Amino acid sequence: MQYYVLAILMVGCLIYYLYKSSQLKAEKALKKLNNNWGKSRGEEYDLVDVERIKTEADFRHEDYPNAIDDITWNDLDMSRVFHQINNTQSSMGEVRLYLILRLQIHNERELLERDRIIEFFRTKEATRVKYQKKLNAIGKHYSTSFYEYLKNCHISNIYNVLPHILIPILLALSILVIFLNPKVGGILTFIFVVTDIYTYYKSKYRLESGISQIRMIGKMLEAAYILSDEQEKELKPYLNVFRKIRPIYKKYKRDIAFISLGVQPGISDADIILDYIRIATHIDLIKYAGLVKRIKQQESLFKEAYEALGYLDSMIAIASFREQLNFYCKPELNQNVKQILNAKNIYHPLIHQPILNSLETKQSILITGSNASGKSTFLKTIGINAILAQTIYTVCAETYESSYYNVMSSMAIRDDIVKQESYYMAEIKSLKRIMDADNEQKTILCIIDEVLRGTNTIERIAASSIILEQIAGMNTLCLTATHDIELTHLLETVYENYHFQEKIIEDDILFDYKLYSGRSESRNAISLLKLIGYSNNLVNEARSRVDFFTKHGSWVK
Repeated sequence: MQYYVLAILMVGCLIYYLYKSSQLKAEKALKKLNNNWGKSRGEEYDLVDVERIKTEADFRHEDYPNAIDDITWNDLDMSRVFHQINNTQSSMGEVRLYLILRLQIHNERELLERDRIIEFFRTKEATRVKYQKKLNAIGKHYSTSFYEYLKNCHISNIYNVLPHILIPILLALSILVIFLNPKVGGILTFIFVVTDIYTYYKSKYRLESGISQIRMIGKMLEAAYILSDEQEKELKPYLNVFRKIRPIYKKYKRDIAFISLGVQPGISDADIILDYIRIATHIDLIKYAGLVKRIKQQESLFKEAYEALGYLDSMIAIASFREQLNFYCKPELNQNVKQILNAKNIYHPLIHQPILNSLETKQSILITGSNASGKSTFLKTIGINAILAQTIYTVCAETYESSYYNVMSSMAIRDDIVKQESYYMAEIKSLKRIMDADNEQKTILCIIDEVLRGTNTIERIAASSIILEQIAGMNTLCLTATHDIELTHLLETVYENYHFQEKIIEDDILFDYKLYSGRSESRNAISLLKLIGYSNNLVNEARSRVDFFTKHGSWVK
């Protein structure tokens, strides 16, 4: 009798431990959700993570005409911007947010719908937390792409489940034989235990990525099922998608419960215990084959649920991003005017204490100024916010009015040793792609930093002036930074001139990083040589040569 009591106590203690463990994890997850809301993600940025998300996103969509190309994405550090915004809880939310930032929208209705959902979650804390908890339970899984997995379900053959049915049965029979003939039964049991474990892990290894996706699908269905009971009228279209899950959820839940991932971070204690049962019975491998067949039959429904959950997760992340900004505005996007950009107190979202600048123009602009004065940062500020305006309907500015644009840039050009391509070749190809993208229906916002810096001065100025003149004549608003003051004179009829400036006070150079109208009249390259310790003789000789060239138009005395 005492053994039964002891067994009951042990089972009770185990159940209590699992309950408390689950409760502790839930409390920890909730605390993390609240702590991360409206907060910058700091220095956690990892380019490998972003590339993994990009790979998943590439399976989701074909090329889009309004998609931001890789050159522009990298020029503007959009992976870091994505990281800053990415307060998503699930892999489908991360992928959807990434796609949102890559695909510029030219449709006001779609942008307003995004804004409606963003504002709903931003202002409804209790509802937001409720949805985040369900999305957090799904988690982030990148062992394989969800869309790639669905595709593979149609082209790959399901393995033969018969051995996984027979071997556990034979193992059970061999154990029974022990009671009849201990020696024979013991030998048979040993043989079938080894066979059972070997065949289990061999198949498990081959199906590892598919099993991971099955578990993710199970968590996705569970979240959709639970959220289908919600009644928020603002989310009705998405809740209707979740309600389609209700008729099939319970059967899937029962079968997916048998599927194991093994002992990995994030797996519950109960799942670890159940793994021993799965190894003995192969029940997860048997159920997996049936699940794949049913998933193929209901693929479109799973895609709907995946997209709806991902969309809501991404909208919550954008709402969190709005909360972390010092201030922001919703853009006024003008469909009727092709080239306009008016921004008041606009700033860079990744800079901790940014300098505010303003710009009003209907014409391409040429920006001059000294080294390190703020030209490149200002160009990135405009480019990033133009993208945010047409993706997440949020601009880091006091007010922002613009046309609808396709943003393209040519900034952080590098030579390519693998392709045996020089800096200059890479640069002219980058510029050519912008000129080839000219489209009467879609205006390009063109961001260029130091045009043709990879060649000699005379040819650079000649070629740059012609290229920039042609770009300005296209359906394009071009913002260009240059050190070549000559261009400000050659292009003054088609480009407005702006500049950044600095002050040199004793042994220091001070920048205010403010944009001013007109061309720059200052040079600081030689002064910087002096400030960092070059000899006075070298500095004075350099200045003497500049004075001579300015006076005589020649370097030779």
